[in-house]
Amino acid sequence: MMSRKLLTITPLVGLTVALGSVLLANKLEGGHVNTLIQPNVALAVFGRTLGAVLLQFRFKSVLGSVRALKYLIQKNTHEPSIRLAQLQTLLRQMTRGGIQAPKAQLEEIADPVLSKGISMVADGSSPWSIQHSLEAEIGIERDEWREKAQVWNSMGRYSLWVALVGFIFGTIHALSNLGTLSNTGKGIAFSVISMLYGFGVPALVFYPIAEKIKAVGEEIVKCKELSLTFVLLMHEEMNPPAPESGLAQAPPEQEQVPERFKLSVTDDLRTLNEEIECSVENVNQNLTGILEKMTNLAQRLESTGQAGPGPQNEGDGSDRCTLV
Repeated sequence: MMSRKLLTITPLVGLTVALGSVLLANKLEGGHVNTLIQPNVALAVFGRTLGAVLLQFRFKSVLGSVRALKYLIQKNTHEPSIRLAQLQTLLRQMTRGGIQAPKAQLEEIADPVLSKGISMVADGSSPWSIQHSLEAEIGIERDEWREKAQVWNSMGRYSLWVALVGFIFGTIHALSNLGTLSNTGKGIAFSVISMLYGFGVPALVFYPIAEKIKAVGEEIVKCKELSLTFVLLMHEEMNPPAPESGLAQAPPEQEQVPERFKLSVTDDLRTLNEEIECSVENVNQNLTGILEKMTNLAQRLESTGQAGPGPQNEGDGSDRCTLV
């Protein structure tokens, strides 16, 4: 339990370096910090961005993405290698004391999939029901983490478009006050700072947070899949298959087919084969007869051509020679 309370400062150091480099570069160019900090521009850019995100996602999803920020500063306790070591320790304890022995280890792991799987094994559930039930929970967990990362990706994407809208508004304000130099400068500053916030903050904050949450979610899902595998292996060890008898038994499909049905099918196949052979023989005989008739017809045509043409009568052609 103590490991969950340990914090890591790497993300905070990274954020400090990113923002500090921007402020330092501005300072080296002779600028002031107050010129980059504009509350009205920040409200215009990020307020519109938040509104667009709330329009796309449920409030529960947005709130969950904010709560997921705690994983940025907590040490990673969801690495698959760490979970594998925990499951090996749990297996040794269960081997010595039974399935209900390692309560303290289960509380340390704090994996709902593992706890539910062990309870289902103790209740005598089938491996099919255990697998499908736990896979459904893992699928829901995977979708939730993807949605949390998608919220931050959407914030970065919408910020870019909102910055363009702010740039247009600032330009309109500057052009409408060309007679007053101070108002023109405020409009131009609004346009430039809007672009800075809309493009800089997503690149330095929103997109890195989204990738980090996505990576954490993938590791958590992998750990739950390891827990599922552990539960199924434990069920197999606790419920070994029945020992096979010395006599070889036929499969159920073969036992359900009587012998008389097998003989009947064999006779039908033999009869069908004989009918096919008879049909082929009849076709051959018919083809032979047709060939003989065509030969005779050709010979008669040849003999008629050699005899020469007979007298032809003009008129209706009723006395013409015809071949029968």
